Amino acid sequence: MTCTDLVAYAAKTAVPRSNEHEFALCKLVKDAGQIPVAIGWPDLAIFAMDGTLKALVEVKPNTERGLKAQQELMLRGLAALNVPCFRWSPDGDFFKIHADGTTGTASMNCPTSTP
Repeated sequence: MTCTDLVAYAAKTAVPRSNEHEFALCKLVKDAGQIPVAIGWPDLAIFAMDGTLKALVEVKPNTERGLKAQQELMLRGLAALNVPCFRWSPDGDFFKIHADGTTGTASMNCPTSTP
């Protein structure tokens, strides 16, 4: 399968997760014209229509819930490789995860915007 074939397949078969918060993020991503791929952990991978990875997102039900130690370790490691990693919740914004463990608030459309 070519990258274009994979993107087309993912766009047709991407099913929002049963978790209502993950569903809210899937809708936000789809409304922005991107493809959400629910992979389990991190909760969501966001791809542009050309197959470019835009972000990995760990979804939390609210801003009070932090990342579990394993989640933070994985996202920090991926961030060190320049993979855009975020934590998101419906009552907050996208929080970018940096390799050093710090976070920063990102624009609500940050992971879904085109470069």
